[in-house]
Amino acid sequence: MKTKTSFILFLGPALVIYTIFRMGPALASLAYSFTNWDGLSKTYEYVGLSNYIEAFRDELVLTSIKNTILYSVIVVLFQNGLGLFFAVLLDKQWIRGKNFFRVVLFLPAVLNTAAICFIWATILSPTIGVWGNVMTFFHLNSILPYDLLGSSDTALITVALVNIWQYIGYSMVIYLAGLQAVSKDYYEAASIDGCSQRKMFWKITLPLIAPSITINTILTTVGTLKEFEHVYSMTGGGPGNASHVMGTAIYQVAFGNTQRFGYGIAISTLLMLAVCIVTVLQRKIIGKAEMNSEN
Repeated sequence: MKTKTSFILFLGPALVIYTIFRMGPALASLAYSFTNWDGLSKTYEYVGLSNYIEAFRDELVLTSIKNTILYSVIVVLFQNGLGLFFAVLLDKQWIRGKNFFRVVLFLPAVLNTAAICFIWATILSPTIGVWGNVMTFFHLNSILPYDLLGSSDTALITVALVNIWQYIGYSMVIYLAGLQAVSKDYYEAASIDGCSQRKMFWKITLPLIAPSITINTILTTVGTLKEFEHVYSMTGGGPGNASHVMGTAIYQVAFGNTQRFGYGIAISTLLMLAVCIVTVLQRKIIGKAEMNSEN
């Protein structure tokens, strides 16, 4: 009884705070998603499922869904691929100054995202940035656009590359933790048996760092599905709607000229459901792959 009372006393305040400041607003938002509330008025009308139905017909939302999927695929593949590459490289004993390079790669992940986006937007600016000079020096003007952020073909990809650049080090650290947990005895035994470095990587390293791959993949996927800062800071969703993702589309609907707060919450709810579904499916698929690799 005493243990139960202590448990309630410790858990109770946190549970109350969580319910008031997290669950309360979440449930209220779900209720507002069925209304035409503009976010300011005291009055609003119940509109049923019309907000949700409209979301699947709205060109802005459909474009943002397509862009979010593309953005997520690019970032997940390249951030994890490069993060694993640098982790394996900087885990080698013969690399000099590897701690310095680890810090250099990880540093952007702890810097302010808005500041990083501002710096990259300045670098890529066709008027005051150095990008145009680099293109001219290497005679690449005919291959790449002079204004990467101003072209509908390259704006979203450019923002994705900035995201990858910023968080490669974050993924690398997780992979490094997994690599350093692998016993060197496996590699010594494989080396005695005459296994090549490539075979050891595929047969020993990858299966044993499977949990790190799972963590990184899920974190990266969830982060990209909820993307807002990079896109909003660098392109604002432009040119036109070319680089809008779900996060910026929600902001545009809820806080733009229309101020359709109820509609924006409905889109947010759909995004939350999508993130939950993707995360569960991803966990099942990768978890099954982990079990197969262990066997």
